[in-house]
Amino acid sequence: MTEEAEAPIVKTLAWAIPLSIIITAAWTAFIGWTPGAFLDMVKFQDTPCIGPYFLIGLVFLLALVIPPIRNAVGPKTLVYMYMVSGVSWAFAGWRYPWADYAGTFIQGRLRSLWADHIPWWWAPPKEVIENTIYYGGRAFIDPVWWPSIFGWALLHLSLFFSFLFGFNIIRRIWIDIERVPFVMIEGLTPIFDSYRELRSGGGLGTKAKILLAGIPVGFLVMLPPYLRMVVPWFPDIYGWSVTPHFWGGGWYDLGSAAPALSSVIAGPFGVCDNPAMFAIAMLTPWNIQFSIWMWNLILYYILPTIAAYMGYYPGMLENTSYRVCSRRAWQIANLPPFFLEAFGNVGVLSTLVFMPLILNWRVVLATIRCALGIATPKEREEYEKGEPFSYRVSWIGFIVSTLAAIAWYLAAGTTIIPAILAVFSASLWIWGYTRQYAFSAVFTSAGGAHAYTWFKLYWPTGDVLPPRNSPELFVVTRPMDTFQANSYGQGAGGALFRTGDSYKLAFNEKLSYRNTFIVVAVTAVVAAFTGLITMHGLMATVGWMNMPVGKGGFGAPDPSTWDRRPVSGAWIPAAIAGAITCAVVAFLHFRFVWFPLEPVGLVLGAARQFTYLGYAFNFFVAWVIKGLVLKIGGAKAYEDYVLPFVAGFLIGYGFTIFITQMLGMFYQLGWIAA
Repeated sequence: MTEEAEAPIVKTLAWAIPLSIIITAAWTAFIGWTPGAFLDMVKFQDTPCIGPYFLIGLVFLLALVIPPIRNAVGPKTLVYMYMVSGVSWAFAGWRYPWADYAGTFIQGRLRSLWADHIPWWWAPPKEVIENTIYYGGRAFIDPVWWPSIFGWALLHLSLFFSFLFGFNIIRRIWIDIERVPFVMIEGLTPIFDSYRELRSGGGLGTKAKILLAGIPVGFLVMLPPYLRMVVPWFPDIYGWSVTPHFWGGGWYDLGSAAPALSSVIAGPFGVCDNPAMFAIAMLTPWNIQFSIWMWNLILYYILPTIAAYMGYYPGMLENTSYRVCSRRAWQIANLPPFFLEAFGNVGVLSTLVFMPLILNWRVVLATIRCALGIATPKEREEYEKGEPFSYRVSWIGFIVSTLAAIAWYLAAGTTIIPAILAVFSASLWIWGYTRQYAFSAVFTSAGGAHAYTWFKLYWPTGDVLPPRNSPELFVVTRPMDTFQANSYGQGAGGALFRTGDSYKLAFNEKLSYRNTFIVVAVTAVVAAFTGLITMHGLMATVGWMNMPVGKGGFGAPDPSTWDRRPVSGAWIPAAIAGAITCAVVAFLHFRFVWFPLEPVGLVLGAARQFTYLGYAFNFFVAWVIKGLVLKIGGAKAYEDYVLPFVAGFLIGYGFTIFITQMLGMFYQLGWIAA
């Protein structure tokens, strides 16, 4: 069968829009019926990056046994299906739309302390909430909710289009020059290769057979812990619900399990023994794997141990009780002498975003020259050929979208400087997360500690931030702490992750960047509204308090949860040290091919959450395995055997999530006996 031509964009959108609606609505509904323990698992494992694997794997398996599907869905169509599903899942998660909107602002309206601070179009008054969504039995959506639906969708979409047009501007740097891997896309290579073999009619090769073998392995290996989370009577085969495991998700507190070790070395000793994380870590380039665990070893084990014996962290070595990992990670990240939270999540993360632009300043300058119309015809031909749009269009789109996001905050009642800082901060964090995700498929949240850093520079006196009952403080910090700096790969932030994936796919598969842009943009608009509409419809008909996601509650506005530490004293030097370190490491890595450390490993290695959840252990093990494979069999062995198996494992993992999510919903509905 000959390779299909790329379909006209109108034909692609004709199936992409319904597919986006189905994925977003279905997964939003599933999340609404998910028990709390399962939410903890999918929140940290970032299910949206696995969901598209499930869809592509499902199409591949169906095409294997149903010839009409094989004939109807060509490889390029399959690529666009991945793009659509990825962006859709970003708007159908736990945090968007459920936790951060319904849990924070709707429940916040019910608290007298904050009810008056919530703008009218963020959430209706308490009486309306109680009468329209709280107990169910109402119309699908009461008209009074439409301002809120449009308001929150527009915040995410204005930010997302700022990111999308921004990616157009830097696409050449990230994709063509740096060849940023977007490692989840690497796992798709054997899937698409196998699909082409299937359509050619020549039989499946070795890669395809290994891929197929990996699917049941991933499904069966990941099935027991997920069944345990959604059906409580299922046995705890892996022991994840027993101390020293915590949260029921494969995170192990080695420090409390091995006090002889943790009483000598002042490290957190968090270990993740979740097989899925080992599979994801295997996709990461070998040098990035090394950089991640080496930086983590230096910053959270070697240096803190030296500091502890010098008198810092009093009592740390003596206290080896439960949850050594999280307690020690917090101490090392937030106490002298290192202040790693400021070092990594402020200094390193900020510099991580800007260094590629600085090191490739000629390209950035060329985009500006093209946008201003002062580039030479040769320069314009060189830089704009093949781009989604002219740089003038991309720069205008970026500026207009950014101004729209700022206007959103102004409409909510902030003054101009906090509005600008809110959008700047959100953009900085999310671009930093995207950089991490691109190289490792994981990222560390900054929202818990330094989401408000730039606001603190604007409010530098007194208790740093305005009074706790300040409406402006509420308006600028709550979206920051939920949707943006703490996004967990969902909403506008998650959509930017999938934008990078999509452009990388377009590069690999030689697709039109303009068509890619249109598909991603339209999908984002459709999914952003579909997620919110589905959530409101379920709350109105079923009832917020009748669903597991509502019974569990969320982080409704509470001033005690805000980070009020001042950016002063040792915090600022620590952040500056992080920025300088990142700049030096980035330059050395850019200038010398042999230099082994790089900035993404630095920011992850310095991250508190990444450390106490034990993800550095996964990357260390993956580094050892991948190194042995490359040493013994070379790159061909990895590409022909390891990569197809990992891809199949992740497809199987996606099936596990989908099936157990449905079982969890059936259990909550009473269709499965307790």
